[in-house]
Amino acid sequence: MPPRRPQPPQTRFRAAAAARDIKEAQLLFGFRTPTVNHADVPALDVLAVVLGQGESSRLNLELVRNRQIVSSASAYVFSARDPGLMVVGAKLQPGRVDEASKVILDEVLRLGHEDISPDELAKARAILESDRIYDKETVQGYARKLGFLATIAGDVRFEDQYFERLQKLTPADLRRVAGLYLRAANLTATAHLPEGKGQRQKDKIAGLTDRLQTLAQAAETRALARYARPAAEAAVDKVVRHVFPSGTTLLVLRDPSVPIVAVRATWVGGLRYEDARANGISNMLAALLPRGTKTLNAEQIMTAVEGMAGNLSGFSGRNSLGLQAEFLSRHWERGLDLVADCLLNATFSEDELEKEKRLVIDDIRAQEDNLAQVAFQLFHGSLWKRHPYRLDPLGTAPSVSGLTRRKLLSHYRQYYGAGNLTIAIVGDVDSDKVIARLSVLFRDAQRTDVDAPSFTAEPPPAQPIQAFKFLAKEQSHLVLGFPGTTLKDPDRFPLEVLSQILSGQGGRLFAEIREKRALAYQVSAFSMEGIDPGYFAVYVAASPDRLDEATRSIRDELAKLLAQGVTDEEVERAKRYLIGTHAIGLQRKSAIATALAFNEAYGQGWRAYRQYGAQITKVTAQQVQRVARKYLVPEREVMAVVKPAEPTPAAATRASTVQKGLGAARSAAK
Repeated sequence: MPPRRPQPPQTRFRAAAAARDIKEAQLLFGFRTPTVNHADVPALDVLAVVLGQGESSRLNLELVRNRQIVSSASAYVFSARDPGLMVVGAKLQPGRVDEASKVILDEVLRLGHEDISPDELAKARAILESDRIYDKETVQGYARKLGFLATIAGDVRFEDQYFERLQKLTPADLRRVAGLYLRAANLTATAHLPEGKGQRQKDKIAGLTDRLQTLAQAAETRALARYARPAAEAAVDKVVRHVFPSGTTLLVLRDPSVPIVAVRATWVGGLRYEDARANGISNMLAALLPRGTKTLNAEQIMTAVEGMAGNLSGFSGRNSLGLQAEFLSRHWERGLDLVADCLLNATFSEDELEKEKRLVIDDIRAQEDNLAQVAFQLFHGSLWKRHPYRLDPLGTAPSVSGLTRRKLLSHYRQYYGAGNLTIAIVGDVDSDKVIARLSVLFRDAQRTDVDAPSFTAEPPPAQPIQAFKFLAKEQSHLVLGFPGTTLKDPDRFPLEVLSQILSGQGGRLFAEIREKRALAYQVSAFSMEGIDPGYFAVYVAASPDRLDEATRSIRDELAKLLAQGVTDEEVERAKRYLIGTHAIGLQRKSAIATALAFNEAYGQGWRAYRQYGAQITKVTAQQVQRVARKYLVPEREVMAVVKPAEPTPAAATRASTVQKGLGAARSAAK
């Protein structure tokens, strides 16, 4: 027999509906599965038993007994030499199809995000093993089993291998397999309804496929929002919060899954606490924090960190300054001692300062090779005229050259004391022991009041702003943006959804500018929030001869969005992506420690990052259009362009074209 062409993998949800000569409606949800001898099949069989085999299965208990939505529910795996299916089915009254589909999909998709209980696993094993015994009760049954093993599985010893894998399964294995196969993109849903007469019945059948897709997407979004987080986050209710007499806030989350401890020590500050003369001082403080204390020099600290198989470094940004560290859990005490020493006793030595100044000035000079970075810095300097966000986090060559040890110590003591420090620790540690150790380390730390700089809200531009920088390069880079919002503002969530609708794979800007018209190498949109208002911007990298056309296309798409809004489908797709990437980004202990520390330090409370999925889930198409009209105001547009120099006449012509395009976009938006 010639080999069959393999069926291509399924990449999107499929649905079909039809009328049949039946009394009850029938629902079937089929998930593509691998061949019979694949290592994941035993786990899939267990999942099918847990879902829909037996009186105590989840679907029978929930749908038949408790809610009485369906008359019967079942689940099984069809495995053969070619890829098969896990089929979940139900029989019910026609008027309850949507209600039953929602419950079934919720029960199926949750398996990829939470562990089944040991009792359920033991029961499923017993059911699957009993089938083997009953098959051997008769000669006919035994013969059928041998025939299946020889012809379908391809090995009469296959059953032994199958049950060996079955015995080794853990709840984590089942969660992994469910997450791999039980997904909306891998699902084909079918519904059979009793035959009826007239156009109304035809319309009901025609609309059911779309409703099934909507129900599947909504169920996946709910599952991601509720369940999709790493093990440490699942135990996040066990976070211990403690405030020391010095004012230092400590957050400890015990997670023994991997013998690693992550530490984040954070202050509010960073670029927000700088001015033009002190520009770059936060970056310098961060670099020098782990480069010497009263008792250890830089080399001794590096040797100690490597001896604990860890890492230790400083960080700074627009809103913060601090230390980050990771160690093997057996070294947590020594590691914490070292972190505290750097926080409380950093010396910022002259030798280390001079070394770092040379490196930073080299980095500043090299920035001109990164045209995207040049474009964003030009944009920042155009959007903000007074706020420190306008400054380059690295500083300028003159400002960095002027930094002295005395200035660093003065700035550090003025703004970064124990009283406004937040420390987050995630890993295989005991919270009581951590609190006891830090109580000793911080016993002499004094509570200090920080006179933080105050900022007057910078008014939005009264008219569009355009800034150009000409460099002898072969590419052009554009940042086109608008004044935005803060981390605490609820508007940030619909703005994030908007950015994904515009620039994600298949997003409006990506599809129009890059895929359809090939006007740019890269296009993206994003909302940048801070403690103070940030911005919403679109970034494009293009060849110089296509930049004007790309700019017009951006404005056209924004004007269309302001006038027509977005679709529910676009919103749902964006929400699924954002929730999923947020959960994936929190897999490491260091990421959770960072989220805990930043949210607590910024005044949102450490729980804020847990609520991200729920906040995104609430976003509607109407909210997205509302924030688009609120923030993407053409009269407040700020555009920064980095491109090759042009002769003066051509430059004047292009500037005129840009102004005309801006006027057209403004008219369309109104």
